Amino acid sequence: MPVKLIVKEDSNPYYTIFETFLKRQAILNGTVQVVSHSTLKYTGATNYSFHRANGDPMVTGSTFELDISKPVEVELYKSYLFMSLFAQSFENLEHFLKENVRCHLDHVMPEKKANEIVSKNMFRSNSEAIEIIKSIAPSVNAAFKRNLSFTNIKLDDWFHIVQEIRHCVVHQDQTVSSKLLELIEAKNKAKRVVYDAYFKTDRNESRITTDIIKIQKALRHVSTYAFVILEGMSQTRDYRLNIFEMKVGL
Repeated sequence: MPVKLIVKEDSNPYYTIFETFLKRQAILNGTVQVVSHSTLKYTGATNYSFHRANGDPMVTGSTFELDISKPVEVELYKSYLFMSLFAQSFENLEHFLKENVRCHLDHVMPEKKANEIVSKNMFRSNSEAIEIIKSIAPSVNAAFKRNLSFTNIKLDDWFHIVQEIRHCVVHQDQTVSSKLLELIEAKNKAKRVVYDAYFKTDRNESRITTDIIKIQKALRHVSTYAFVILEGMSQTRDYRLNIFEMKVGL
């Protein structure tokens, strides 16, 4: 895997975590491109055949044809796939957060104890993991409180919105939750700005959708979020980080 970079060669463990994160992001980005160029005319399956093998049920086959050819139908299905890919991207970020906390704990206490703390999930949510990272890395805390130079979005606002969107995609079939509605309709319009930048709602105002332009931006922002954490965590242990380009291959 070719990688162009400038980095102090002291085996920065945070960089290793970030590299693993980026490999997963590369797969998701590639899949977005495949979906965007697909006509989505295919034979699908919804009628399943079941059989019992030694008393246990099993699926033996399925048949039926589905022709998605109308532009509206194509965009609907593409959006559904895009949102599923975004949820996977956010879960990739969740894993990245957890591994950064684990890496820090490995540094300040015996590895066995660090693994025990992480495995018992002493931080019960992503928000707790973020708060731990902020307390460890002051530059991360500072970065999350200001608008990024290339956007008018604060990382804190972004995280609160996309965390709830991921929940809606995974657990509510992309239906807008009351919590998400509360976030985007608050008097402070910051979170609405985040939502409108990367997502939209369908005509019935009930399901979260997106398009190729928005999903590409959303996945880039997930990676930006992770990079800010990489930079801050690296600084806590005096690793110099000056990456100007990374090419991640499979």
